[in-house]
Amino acid sequence: MRRRTSATLAVVAAAAALSLTGAAPAIADDTASARGTCGFYHNWPSGLAYYNHCDNRTKVLISVDKWPHGDVERCVGPGITHIGAWPYTKGAHYIGRTC
Repeated sequence: MRRRTSATLAVVAAAAALSLTGAAPAIADDTASARGTCGFYHNWPSGLAYYNHCDNRTKVLISVDKWPHGDVERCVGPGITHIGAWPYTKGAHYIGRTC
């Protein structure tokens, strides 16, 4: 019984260690993980905000939430577009129109 408990604890400890190791790079570099996603993201260390438009055929109109000035509309093309300084650029979203 003692041998079985020790083996179980060893497996649980190894699984926990592997899960923590796998999560560390994603936490350390939010930009690398955000490059694969569409829409608004920011790079905390550099203080820059971006919008990633994933459709390579169109330009779209987005609404950018700028503090303290409110929302600003902007036309963005395919790929990653720098849209301002974070945290003054709070977010951005597609508003349903092309430009």
